[in-house]
Amino acid sequence: MSSPFETSPDISEQERIRSTRIGIIGGGQLGLMLSEAARTMGYAGITVLDPTPDCPAAVIAEQIMGSLQDPAALRQLAERADILTYEIEHISTTALQTLHDAGVCIYLTPQLLGSRHFYPCAVDAADVERNRCCEN
Repeated sequence: MSSPFETSPDISEQERIRSTRIGIIGGGQLGLMLSEAARTMGYAGITVLDPTPDCPAAVIAEQIMGSLQDPAALRQLAERADILTYEIEHISTTALQTLHDAGVCIYLTPQLLGSRHFYPCAVDAADVERNRCCEN
């Protein structure tokens, strides 16, 4: 799966943003801030996965209630998003690797750039700044 942010002469950056759905693993305070920023920027949709009923990010985003370790819940989130990111390190790297292998774009959040061990194929900071997905 290619990144929704790859350059295309037929689509503007604003159109690309308006057509992109974001999935966030974790719906705490950072998830809320990410959701607020995504909404302000005009992303098509924001969904968070969090086990807590009415998590903070649910004020802005649609919420899937489920464990951050549950591969089925992570898959459900991926089905509702064009790109995934996460705001918490307590997640299943095995499930993320499986999603990545299936072509799901997974982006790091700036707070986790120094924590590459949480995701084995994490891109480096320069690639994140260029909005590039992990590639096999």
